[in-house]
Amino acid sequence: MLLFVWVVVLFGLKAFFYDFLMFLFDWFLLGRCRRFLVGRARGCVLEVGVGTGLNLPFYGGEVEVVGVDCSEGMLVGAFERSRDIDLDVDLFLMCVECLGFRDGCFDTVVSSFVLCNFDPVRGLREIERVCKPGGRLLMLEHVRPDNRFLDFLFRCVNPVSKFLLGEDLRREPLKYLEGSGFEVERVERFGWGLFMYIECSLE
Repeated sequence: MLLFVWVVVLFGLKAFFYDFLMFLFDWFLLGRCRRFLVGRARGCVLEVGVGTGLNLPFYGGEVEVVGVDCSEGMLVGAFERSRDIDLDVDLFLMCVECLGFRDGCFDTVVSSFVLCNFDPVRGLREIERVCKPGGRLLMLEHVRPDNRFLDFLFRCVNPVSKFLLGEDLRREPLKYLEGSGFEVERVERFGWGLFMYIECSLE
């Protein structure tokens, strides 16, 4: 519980400078990855950890989008961005570990750079619960590097990242997906092995 409160406080503060931090990453690499990620979404879409809505401009008009985040400050940014691009999206203050939706109501769940911030077992269990049978989970995550030198650097920085930002930089999403009801269909690493795209279907 204390960890959750700490993460909420951190992300409330981080909302003020999040877009600035992500600008260079998105311009250099992640912008096209976001476009590809949400381009695979179909039907009624839930985006967990919607943040300030950096993915929102890439959704097409053929999908219905619901976004949740545990930070009110982040959601304010997402609301402003959705209004600027004229996208109809419903936004809710909600944590991934306790989603206030009925079972099996989403065709696609989108998660980008979120797994590092929540309890992966509880969060994936909730995502699985609200996803329709045969539905899809699309993930874009920073992961433990496969390069030994980079992994050493991440191991040194990770305690500081956890404390100051509430982010675990060395999570291994595939390990957590093994114990879920999702079947991994596609995995791609990019950005020197620091990032991973994962596409799953609910069995």
